[in-house]
Amino acid sequence: DYYLRQEVYDKALLYLQKSLPLSNNPAVATTLHLQIGLIYFEQQEYTKMKDALLAGLALNQEYPPLLNLLAYYFATKGKDLTRAQDLLTRARKRDKKNPHFAETQALIYYKQGDYTRASSLLDAIIAVCPHDASALLNRAKVAYKQNDINTTKELATRALTHASHPHEKHRIASFGKKRNIAA
Repeated sequence: DYYLRQEVYDKALLYLQKSLPLSNNPAVATTLHLQIGLIYFEQQEYTKMKDALLAGLALNQEYPPLLNLLAYYFATKGKDLTRAQDLLTRARKRDKKNPHFAETQALIYYKQGDYTRASSLLDAIIAVCPHDASALLNRAKVAYKQNDINTTKELATRALTHASHPHEKHRIASFGKKRNIAA
């Protein structure tokens, strides 16, 4: 926990991996796999993230945060929207109000080309979490697809203002650069 809070991911990963064989409780082991997956996500090591999450999924605990992150993986890197939707439906069945799960649903809608539904979900998230850089960036992407350049710029600028991690800032700046908009 200390290393996670200090963002010393190599040490945190070491101790999480050492903890796995010591746990004979599937619920605890599932949360350990999720945490390992989150570290790999932060490090942008998506194959390792997927492997850790699938190992947690195999424990049959139906842990919503793990289901959501795995759904995110399949909606983006795994390019399997059917599997992403199945996992996300399972997560949302257990936690209907979680804005992170709603954001993953919006991402799936976006990937399906349903920008109206994606926009509606993201607007609701931003109303509750106005400083969520990820939701702001995803809403900017939807606005761009809807050819609303002014809204795209405004949302990308807000996202950059509220981004806290370097990889978030990089994603937002890259989005703006690729679309020739200042973010």
